[in-house]
Amino acid sequence: MNDKAIQALIGTGADAATNLFDVFITFPWDDAETVMVRADGFAVPNASNGGYDIKYHGNTLKRPITEVTFNRTFELNFRSDAAYALHASFIKWQQAVVDPVNGGIGNYPAALGKVKVRALAGNYTAAEEGKTLVDDAGAIKSSETNPVWTFDQVWVADVKQPSFSSESAGQFKFGVTFYFGDTDYPFYNGAGISGTDTTN
Repeated sequence: MNDKAIQALIGTGADAATNLFDVFITFPWDDAETVMVRADGFAVPNASNGGYDIKYHGNTLKRPITEVTFNRTFELNFRSDAAYALHASFIKWQQAVVDPVNGGIGNYPAALGKVKVRALAGNYTAAEEGKTLVDDAGAIKSSETNPVWTFDQVWVADVKQPSFSSESAGQFKFGVTFYFGDTDYPFYNGAGISGTDTTN
């Protein structure tokens, strides 16, 4: 090849794709993970260090502050099934902290679950024999290189209710707000991918 620019572009390898991900949820009453095919997407919460300023003779320098800025919450949007079973499952989970029917409230998240997001990493080709991307459950196959974001001690704070309309025939999509305690992110705590998964 004579075109150095094309060689450089080819040499960069494959790009990560935002639509190649799976969300796994472990409900508090179930030890097994459920693949959330009805999840629309996932925005991973960011952790940052805002820093602080030090000044001398009119010059300012930013230093890292000894504090983590990390809002331990995220929201997932789901497409409801016709039986409303998925919506009911999240209502059941939320009911441990709030129940608008009987006035029930909680000051401790007794019903704790787990949420895991796994993305596909590395090069792949559609025609490569024997290298399918998904398993029998429809989830991305696990490997040592697939990055995984894990959220533990998860509880449900809010489940959006339906908004009906006679003017459209759209799908019922609802948001669920989660809070979490412990977490594991890939690439932290080591040189490689720390948050990998080989269980599936």
